[in-house]
Amino acid sequence: MSDTRSPLPVDITRRRFLQGTALAGTALQGLFIGACTTTEEELVLGALVLEAAGVNRPGNDKQIVVPGDLTIQENLRRAGLWTIYERAGFRVDPPGCWWLPCVCRCLLGRR
Repeated sequence: MSDTRSPLPVDITRRRFLQGTALAGTALQGLFIGACTTTEEELVLGALVLEAAGVNRPGNDKQIVVPGDLTIQENLRRAGLWTIYERAGFRVDPPGCWWLPCVCRCLLGRR
């Protein structure tokens, strides 16, 4: 992955992340959380971080969260965690890997 280039405006490649590249204060133009490899625990932690930070903004199509499967989707719904994501401006999409091929294009407005 050393030669991986991100199509996103902020280059968040594995290599840069492992080097500890600081992203604090960087304006995000899009944000995608989830997919088939994301665990329930990771989505719970994400919701708790958003809640602790008091993130509250209007929803938009450039902030998307996707659970890995129907069980995760239902567990987070019952726990009220999707509400935290929605309050933070995220659109909650159906579970699975279907989003991965187009996520960068969609976040950049290239549907």
